[in-house]
Amino acid sequence: MLDTCVVKLATFPAERNPAALIVEFCLRRLVECWASPPILDEYCHVLAEEPDFLAEFLAVVEVCYPLTEIHVIGHEPDNRFLECALATGADFLVTVNTAPGHFEQKHYGSVCVVTPGEFVNLRQVRTFFGRAFHRLLQHPPRGMRIACRPSSTLANPCLVGGLLRSKMGFSLMLQR
Repeated sequence: MLDTCVVKLATFPAERNPAALIVEFCLRRLVECWASPPILDEYCHVLAEEPDFLAEFLAVVEVCYPLTEIHVIGHEPDNRFLECALATGADFLVTVNTAPGHFEQKHYGSVCVVTPGEFVNLRQVRTFFGRAFHRLLQHPPRGMRIACRPSSTLANPCLVGGLLRSKMGFSLMLQR
């Protein structure tokens, strides 16, 4: 699950930009990225000045319709991300908004809140991508594209693609 701030950070030029690397994983379908309609609206609003990037990113985002409304985070829009993360069985919610009133806890149920830097440095992420991932982090080549097709399994009830499913996919889950 990617908070909007992470997707926006991916548009900033930087030699070592973990947010851009995570979005690249999504674009290359190395990881799945899920969003609910309110999250899609927020992406569109925040990324309106980057229409080509927005279109490319939205093309790989899977849409889910959480059936439960949550009100546990002070900043109300952040609850939409948590709803989607919980509905899709996400392992991680990646954000830089960890200040009081936002994602101030490290865990919400089974969802672990991490920053982009923490995510790309997780042992299981580095292990999954192996040496190529380490080289990519140390020396990110310009314009490098990675291709792989994930598979998914779904686990809690939510609407995915208009269908109610009893199994659920992971937002930003490493496909093993």
